[in-house]
Amino acid sequence: MSAETSRKDNRLLTLDCRAKAETPWGKGERTRGFRGLALCTPRPFVLFVLLTLVDGCVFRMTTPENFVRVKQSIWTPSAFHALTPQEDKLLVRHFTSGEKQTLKFWADTLRNNLVEERGYTLREEGEFKTDAGLAGHRFLFEITMSDVPYCYELVVFVTQTWRRQHIYAAEFLCQKKNFDANRPAVEKALKQFRPLRGR
Repeated sequence: MSAETSRKDNRLLTLDCRAKAETPWGKGERTRGFRGLALCTPRPFVLFVLLTLVDGCVFRMTTPENFVRVKQSIWTPSAFHALTPQEDKLLVRHFTSGEKQTLKFWADTLRNNLVEERGYTLREEGEFKTDAGLAGHRFLFEITMSDVPYCYELVVFVTQTWRRQHIYAAEFLCQKKNFDANRPAVEKALKQFRPLRGR
């Protein structure tokens, strides 16, 4: 990893939500490409499926214990953004696609991109179910940035309406030393996750 990339990655871990150019999701504008689900890698990738970031209340989830929810700016288009005092981050994003694909398709795409293209190390993966029975797919990755080891947990859910598919991506980026302490609260919140669009 180059020194320039390390500096950019490290800046993504700050509380400054105004840094337009530093997010892997672009500069706040609506995008025609899925710019990846990694919080800490600025290089985007494009899937050959039209995905559009949409606004509005599209799901319900409680804020985990020891997290505070952060008010969003136009430059941070996640639908849910919460932080711990150590700046560990929990984000949930919502996308729609006109293409109908399976949960396995999205899981395979994310795994390949994060491991093969971005250099993440996959530690765990498997099925994840909410308390209401919604099935998702969970990943646990590790990556080192600026000599600091991080855990990156990703859970993806997919629902369908008659016109569109809805993709919900929950991301938890945490210093490895803090992961075991924060994980139970994050899992409890994700278990209570409830999408308001599709089934």
